[in-house]
Amino acid sequence: MRHVTIVPEWAKKWILTNSQVVVDETTYIVHILSRNLEPRLPGFVGFPKGEFLFASEDVPEHFRPHIIAHEVREFTTLVGQKGRCLASLKQELAEVPAEILAGYTAYRRHFFDRLIRFYETADGMDEFKAEIAASHDFLVELTGS
Repeated sequence: MRHVTIVPEWAKKWILTNSQVVVDETTYIVHILSRNLEPRLPGFVGFPKGEFLFASEDVPEHFRPHIIAHEVREFTTLVGQKGRCLASLKQELAEVPAEILAGYTAYRRHFFDRLIRFYETADGMDEFKAEIAASHDFLVELTGS
């Protein structure tokens, strides 16, 4: 199956390239965006409304498929469920090859550190903040730091 992508107007000028990723037997177009779109959040990713899947150009290429799978699952099969970010993270980590798992886990831990700081002062996002905090806490426990 192939997922249909809707490219919002705001994103068009930031798209550098596209790639594809298969998650749970569905092919998704991943739009690689300029890091200049949001320089305060290196390695940003998103899948707003399950319609436009994107990753910053500075997300390491060998990590992208796993991170993108997290976004897809969180905002499709798990959407609306409490604990969806952590559930998606656990599935994501289970699929990362053992030889890159330590570096990958450290990268994700640092990303969630930045994500929490980025949304720290945002109003009306308590549920989202709780979701990312749970994933962050899990990664802190996992990495021991």
